[in-house]
Amino acid sequence: VFLNRLYVIVTPSGSGQIQMSSTADMKIWTSWVDVPSGNLLSAPAAATLGKTLFLFGVFRTVNSRKVEGAYVMWNSTTDGVTWTGWDLVEFGLQPEGAGAADAPLDVAAAIFRDRVYIASRWQSTQGVNQPIYVALNFSKDGDNWSGWRVPEVEPPDANLTPRPQQTVGLATTGNHLYILAPNAAVAGGNPLDARGAVWSY
Repeated sequence: VFLNRLYVIVTPSGSGQIQMSSTADMKIWTSWVDVPSGNLLSAPAAATLGKTLFLFGVFRTVNSRKVEGAYVMWNSTTDGVTWTGWDLVEFGLQPEGAGAADAPLDVAAAIFRDRVYIASRWQSTQGVNQPIYVALNFSKDGDNWSGWRVPEVEPPDANLTPRPQQTVGLATTGNHLYILAPNAAVAGGNPLDARGAVWSY
């Protein structure tokens, strides 16, 4: 919800382009418009903080050191038309202790206690099994970020395996912020036991 309107933000299959439409009454919708973007690797995520709509995505791009890779980026608008332009979250830095080639897979966003929070699953390139881990970041304005934090996972070596159409999620209720992610742990060695399982933190 932004400027008393409901916005729907989508990525047409295989296009790498972000489009959005909005309505004030659920009956009349605006025509689909493009949000300037390209090289998008994940579904977009959005959150409204104050009078600003923030948009996030994982993009294939280069950072200031001209290193090609996948990066979490953000964009924002105060009127739904004019955008600030895509910029790297945390200057493109990785979570502390991450491998040099670790890369984000997706991103989710939510507002909690007057801050915009984002969560992202990262693909580790360290170790034989290359596990997935989740990292969290937050900001009050989109420019200054707190730094990626990796919540502890029990058991410590548990994996969060990437699956089609399954991404990390954020949800707020009361005084709690929840991180949701698909769980790859297979109970008793039966793959059916892990189907649809989700961890919360």
